[in-house]
This record gives sequence, C-alpha cells and structure tokens, in this order.
Amino acid sequence: MGHDDMRAALIYQRATSGADLTIADRLSKLVDRHREKPTES
Repeated sequence: MGHDDMRAALIYQRATSGADLTIADRLSKLVDRHREKPTES
C-alpha cells in the first residue's frame, strides 16, 4: 500500500477487513429479505 511503516499498513488492513465484514453482512441481509418476498406471477 506504499506505507513506510509496517504498523500503519496493519492498521489500515484491519480497518479494511472490518469494512469488508460489514458490507458482506449487509448484502447477506438484503439477499435474505429478497428471498422472503413472494414471487409475482
């Protein structure tokens, strides 16, 4: 990532991992809600 300090790189990596988990969780909830809707004929 271009960081001179390995500690800084790890901090940003951890923040990104947390964001990835949040995004995945929200997408999963959207899919679940979509699947619960009855299909229209």
